[in-house]
Amino acid sequence: MAFKTRPKVKAASWHQTYSDDMPFVLRDVHELVAEAHRIDGIDDYAALHAWLLRQLDARGVPRLIRPYVETAVENVLDVHDSIEADLGPLQVLALNPAVGPPARRLTVWGTLYTTVDGVREVRRVRVGSAHDVPTAADVAWSTTAAYVAATVSSLPAARRVRVVEIGAGDASCAVLFDGTPDEATTIFVTEGRDRARALVEQDHVVPCRSCGDCKVTGVCGGPVQVDGMLGQTAVGVVSRSVSPTALEKYARCPAQWLLDAEAHLPKEPVDSDAIVRGDAVHRWLETAHHRGTACNEADLPNPAGGAGLGLAGGVLTPDDYAAAYPYLRGHIAVCPLQTRGAAVVAVEETIYGWDASAQVVPATKPDLLYRLGDRLVIRETKSMQSPPGDKDDAYSRYLQVPFMLALLDAGLAALHAAVAGVVELEILGPDGPEVWAWATDDPVEVAVARADVRRAVDDWHVDTTFEAAPGPHCVWCPVRKWCPDRDAHQNPSGGQSLSRPDSWRDDEDEPPPF
Repeated sequence: MAFKTRPKVKAASWHQTYSDDMPFVLRDVHELVAEAHRIDGIDDYAALHAWLLRQLDARGVPRLIRPYVETAVENVLDVHDSIEADLGPLQVLALNPAVGPPARRLTVWGTLYTTVDGVREVRRVRVGSAHDVPTAADVAWSTTAAYVAATVSSLPAARRVRVVEIGAGDASCAVLFDGTPDEATTIFVTEGRDRARALVEQDHVVPCRSCGDCKVTGVCGGPVQVDGMLGQTAVGVVSRSVSPTALEKYARCPAQWLLDAEAHLPKEPVDSDAIVRGDAVHRWLETAHHRGTACNEADLPNPAGGAGLGLAGGVLTPDDYAAAYPYLRGHIAVCPLQTRGAAVVAVEETIYGWDASAQVVPATKPDLLYRLGDRLVIRETKSMQSPPGDKDDAYSRYLQVPFMLALLDAGLAALHAAVAGVVELEILGPDGPEVWAWATDDPVEVAVARADVRRAVDDWHVDTTFEAAPGPHCVWCPVRKWCPDRDAHQNPSGGQSLSRPDSWRDDEDEPPPF
């Protein structure tokens, strides 16, 4: 992340692919809000709405994200009006205010406002909601933002400093700092300056969710080098990340992928017994496998026997443990750590690769990565009421299998000095467990996996329109609120229920690693 603190740093031997075809919703929101502040004659909702629609047309904002951008701009302006009712009229003092010499410039990416009597307010806008309880990152940001707002040289002089966070998705608002300029400076000196200096001086590499849009990924040694993994012969429209879950989402509906996985628009909560159970199973397994020892019967007291929660204590609620218990009992017989010589490499850690041919970061989060002799094994666990009928059925249900097999074959196994890689799929069903495996030393399995990954990536790699694919999934799509095509699919009379069926992707408890 230290490279992000140096905006002018460029990697001489690699040029990242960018495209204006990919939406950047907060940029549109920020610029439209700033433009609205400069326009006279917008004194009621009808006038604002009409002006905003004209601006969306003029800017060429993509049709799929217009509903969100329109709502977000109106929400931010509503919050602005409510703040002005308390503070008085506000004027924009600076966009992205900065202090310090060019070589050590401290910049806040936000808008700085002021009243005529010196109340300065710097704002950060979130795509979704303002945080009810500030995180440690929020506090660190607000400390720096308050200092910059207090020390920017401009009239009127600051007498009071506020740092505000606005949720563009729902017009929520949180005040992160409110104090005098001296207080802002003191807090920054005591709590923020060393943190800022340390961030700039970092020299170690940690692959993370930002690899997909990092300006030095192509020359960085952090991601696993997996050139050719995605089967693409040319770069796509933009350098970015992709996971098997995101590709499955794209295959179902490109518009859903754009609004959810790419634009990260606010989602409606999607809940079901299967999701709750699957999440409980994964949390228990994560806790158990972090010990590095095999799971056993003693770890799973019967929830109906009054013996407590065992290993689930402090991890799961009694109800969640009771739901997961029958499936977890099945895992005991097939826990991979029971095999002599099995050694844990990582538990629930995201793997980031770099496919230089495609300029894409393949990312996936295995439930368990372990070593067995000279083989590197990925174990994925799924709990479901309707298990696959056989190995081929299991393979066809989960793009994770060919994706991870291609990842192992393209470089992950070699990175760990393994002669082969194996993907194991563990199915925990009501009738007991089943484990199927695919290995990189089987040329047929590798060829099929590579071809399946290539086909899954082909259209996504070059798509710039992301047209919706209306269907029954529209009813429970988590971003249907923002989709202009959400009502294009009509349920037949007496047809499918509007509730989310329990059989709909029991593994949806597993979000993408972004």
